[in-house]
Amino acid sequence: MSVVLALAVVFGARRSEAAQPAFRVMSDIVAEGICVHQSVFAPGDKIIWRAEVQDDDGVPIAADAIKARGIQAIVTLSDGTTFALRPPEANAPASEVFWTVPWQVPLHHRTGTLPWTLTVTDRSGGKTVFTPIGQAAGAAVLTIAKKPAPPHA
Repeated sequence: MSVVLALAVVFGARRSEAAQPAFRVMSDIVAEGICVHQSVFAPGDKIIWRAEVQDDDGVPIAADAIKARGIQAIVTLSDGTTFALRPPEANAPASEVFWTVPWQVPLHHRTGTLPWTLTVTDRSGGKTVFTPIGQAAGAAVLTIAKKPAPPHA
């Protein structure tokens, strides 16, 4: 199975007095259980979206600030399906500040590419939309492929 890194950073514009808050977002998709960056999955596989959401100074946003600001992170697939990511636990170690959401590819899901974006918003209207690096060129597109037949003995 092809493994492609779909990790990138979107830097929001520096905030001014009149501008809305911006976020820095880093996100990727991994295989369940082994957290290996991957872009090709088969029906029945479980995909995990992970993201780190930082303020516009590059500092991960603490759980109390996430709640106070009403920050949300939503994955949107090109077919219109959406998933809300869960923020990191309040007492999570600094190395585990990921927002996450799992998705099990339905057994009868069509095969082909499935572009996605991640939108981070807050109550005051701040918004950043993350698109995986290379996706527009087809280099890092989430792909649902037919599961290969088991080898014959």
